[in-house]
Amino acid sequence: MMYRYPLQKIVDLKGNEKKQAEWLLADAMGHLRSEELGLQGILEEKQRVQEAIEQSASAAVSIQSLQQLQDYVAHLERLAEEQVVQINKAQQQVEHNQDHLKGCVLDEKVWDTSKEKAYRHHVRHLARQEQNELDEIAVMRFAGSN
Repeated sequence: MMYRYPLQKIVDLKGNEKKQAEWLLADAMGHLRSEELGLQGILEEKQRVQEAIEQSASAAVSIQSLQQLQDYVAHLERLAEEQVVQINKAQQQVEHNQDHLKGCVLDEKVWDTSKEKAYRHHVRHLARQEQNELDEIAVMRFAGSN
């Protein structure tokens, strides 16, 4: 006789919720990585421009060109600051998704444990039933032999 857990759809739902939480976390981590790479690119560009400014100091370059490069560095610094804000938001989203996943894992474990307990109860019930039937057969044989 096959056992069918009456609340199996809830167990399946909790498993699906956990999978979705895993996907959301993976997506948030990918977004965080993308934001970090964006910041890295900005900082590399800023470094390149600062080196160009240093090289321009020894060469004959117009003050206007130097001013434009310095304005560009200031612009890159603002971009870097904005990117740090975006990274912080992405990190918060990752933490939120991690917490959500932990909750989903806990829910799934609770329902799996409940299912296991119900199955063990079912097996014990079947064993008691079988033992009662065997006892009844033994009593009938004993009564029939007397």
